[in-house]
Amino acid sequence: MQKIISILVEDRPGVLMRIAGLFFRRGFNIEALSVGSTEIPGKSRFTITVDGDEAVLEQVRKQVQKLLYVHRTAEHDHKNSQLREYALIKVKFSNKIKTEVFHLVEFFGGKVLDIYDETAIIEIAEEESRIDMLFERLEPYGIIESLRTGKVSMFRGTRSINPQK
Repeated sequence: MQKIISILVEDRPGVLMRIAGLFFRRGFNIEALSVGSTEIPGKSRFTITVDGDEAVLEQVRKQVQKLLYVHRTAEHDHKNSQLREYALIKVKFSNKIKTEVFHLVEFFGGKVLDIYDETAIIEIAEEESRIDMLFERLEPYGIIESLRTGKVSMFRGTRSINPQK
């Protein structure tokens, strides 16, 4: 079962190593990891996607909560959160397929960032399934290179991982 866990931490050296080490010691492979700063100075937020048994993952989440410099942890799902990924996709591009590619990218909520040397770089920030569909549709045009981030997530409504102010 895939789980998405957010972890609010202090910006300190070694925090990533401690968190990753805890997952490693429990035998979990981190499928995706995104880290970014928050609106709180000195705090960062990890979003970790991991597959595993629900009961064991809950234990790992509780153990992460006890680590030095970790302030809060929370679990996200499609019901309580907005989940997104970001992708850059470089495809072969020519004037013959220009209109088709532009319409396809627009339909999936992306945009063409750059056209150069018979290639186009496409940007999309969407749900994982929509990005997967765009990849499938672009495959016939020739995907040269791609890059995907891990999931990022934010709770819907007033719920937040941030400590109450």
